[in-house]
Amino acid sequence: AGSIYLAKIRNLSGAGNSSQSLFSECIVGGGANAFTSALLNPLDIVKTRMQVEVMKRGERGTALHSGLRRSILLIYRQHGLAGLYTPGLTATMIREMFNCSARTGLYAPVRNLIAKNSEGGEATLSTRITSAFATGTLGSIV
Repeated sequence: AGSIYLAKIRNLSGAGNSSQSLFSECIVGGGANAFTSALLNPLDIVKTRMQVEVMKRGERGTALHSGLRRSILLIYRQHGLAGLYTPGLTATMIREMFNCSARTGLYAPVRNLIAKNSEGGEATLSTRITSAFATGTLGSIV
């Protein structure tokens, strides 16, 4: 979902041409991933609650959060809509902005640099895999 959002933003902003700066590529990439993370935050909260409860009780059958639907309803009843979105949202979005801005924003320039230095000058599958590995590693370090 983040990559679809990123592609739409790039098309609207005229990205892809040589005037697009590396900084804006990183910002758009990080922003798209942060947006997707914000949309999916309720599922992350439900997953975490289910995991914590299983660890505390030791048996899944006695857990209050025994299923996705039941857990969502329980959290909503106890804490309202804010209970599904606010816990961890800021930290998740900041993490995604830093991690994914490097990974997503640097992918195309790294791919183009590697392709330019290869024999055909085209981005082959191995070029794309190498670029994804390099930018993914850099994103994890950042």
